[in-house]
Formats: sequence, structure tokens, C-alpha cells
Amino acid sequence: DHRDLHSFPTRRSSDLKGVALLTEKSSSPTRLRLKKAFLKAYPQATWAEYEPVATDNGKAAASIVAGANLEPKYDLSNAERILCVAGDFLGDNPGAMGFGKQFADGRRVRSSKDKMNRLYVAESGFSTTGAMADHRKRLATSQMTAFLAAAALEIELGVEGDALRPIFQKLASGLDADTKEWISKSMADLAHFKGGSLVYAGPQLSKEAHGIAFLINEKLGNLGKTVSLVEVDADESASIEDLAAAIDSGSVDTLLISGGNPVYNAPVELDFASKLSQI
Repeated sequence: DHRDLHSFPTRRSSDLKGVALLTEKSSSPTRLRLKKAFLKAYPQATWAEYEPVATDNGKAAASIVAGANLEPKYDLSNAERILCVAGDFLGDNPGAMGFGKQFADGRRVRSSKDKMNRLYVAESGFSTTGAMADHRKRLATSQMTAFLAAAALEIELGVEGDALRPIFQKLASGLDADTKEWISKSMADLAHFKGGSLVYAGPQLSKEAHGIAFLINEKLGNLGKTVSLVEVDADESASIEDLAAAIDSGSVDTLLISGGNPVYNAPVELDFASKLSQI
């Protein structure tokens, strides 16, 4: 009832045990500050976040690899060779405005001594970043992890190589000869620019794909130069699955939805429309 909503700000912390808030994910510092303030003032309430398309697998992969809450930050300012895999950092990926300026700066030629960056793109559909590519490879999204595995096989993997090479060979086994040749040539170019190259994995790719991309960047000497892993606060948000389970258990009697349309895009197995009828 909307009349109950008017009394929400005056409710005591103990009265919010059955209250849940479902929002879209956001990288806004202001939103993060408000979220912390809300959970501190109302520790009994539930704050849940959901996006139909996962964009934080890079963060999850970085945390698994390093054993800490880390997030990848890319810097194209000094990237002379860039391999973008299923990403659109000049289009709709997070940080596109900053990446656009950095990439454009790398394309400016003011004298005969200036050199341009070079962009390789592997993607399933035509994107803004693909339109700017010097070399573009069309490939199904389902093959992007295999693509990165094949790319890793083209560089020196160090002490981890003996364990990882058979895994990567199996992952890449389904790629055709033309794709493998394209990968071999692009990686040979990136390898000539150690510390000045970058492998960018699209945010929607799996944690495994991002993990391979991190490995390649590390072996090419790019960590701390064109890509950095920065420490971030641990995410205290519940998932939409957690929220659905709480509704089923009867522990949620008030649900506030801020942005998004979970009835339309929540996982079908949750049957979120029926969950709302229980509140």
C-alpha cells in the first residue's frame, strides 16, 4: 500500500526486518555511500541487486586469482597494441567515455615520428569498437573463451605452462585453422609490445575468460601499466535468488524496487511475478 510507504522513513530499525530493496547494479560512489548508510541504519533490511546481463565477472575473476576484493581498471593511454575480445569499450561498456579519449589520443599523429596504436577486435556482432578496428575477426560469442585460450598458447606461460597448456589446448581445439592463424599473428604483434599492450575481455564474458585474459596481460608485462587490479569494498548485496528465497520463506513483507523490471528479465525459474503476489 502506498500509504505504508509514506511511513517508511520513520520506521524503527527493528521494524524493517521484513523490508527488502531491489535495485540495479551501479558503480556510482554516491549510490555506494547511500547503500552503506541504509544498511547501517537498517541492518535488519535486505538490499539486493540484479542485472540481467552480468558485467562484474572481471571483478569476480580478479578476486579469485588474487584472493582479495579486486577490480580490473584499464588504461589505454600507453597501450600501443590492443586486443579486444567480445567487448565494446568505445561503445556501451562501462568507462567508454574515458576509453574513447585515451584511444583517440593514441591515434593522433602530429609529426612523422608519432606512431598510432593498433586495435584487434574479435566479436560476434558489429560494434563501435569493431568499426574502429585495424583487424577484425567475427566469431561466435560461445567461442570467446576458446579464443582467449588459443591466445594464451601463443605466449610464454612460464612455470604455469606445464599445467595450463593441456587445458588451453582442449579449450581451443574447436577453433578452425583460419581463426588460430589470426590469433597467432595478433598475439605475435602484442608480444612485441610487452608492457605496452592490452588484452581487454568484454564485461559479459565468463569468469574463466577473464581469468585467461588476466594471465595473458600478466605474462605480457601489462599489469600495473595498461591494466591494474585495485582493491574495492566487498559487495554486501544479496542476489535476486537470495531475495526470491526470502520471499518464499515469508521473511519479506515489503519490497521496494528501484529501477529494473525483474518480472520481465529475472531468471525464468524464479517466476518473479508469482513472488510479487506473495507480498
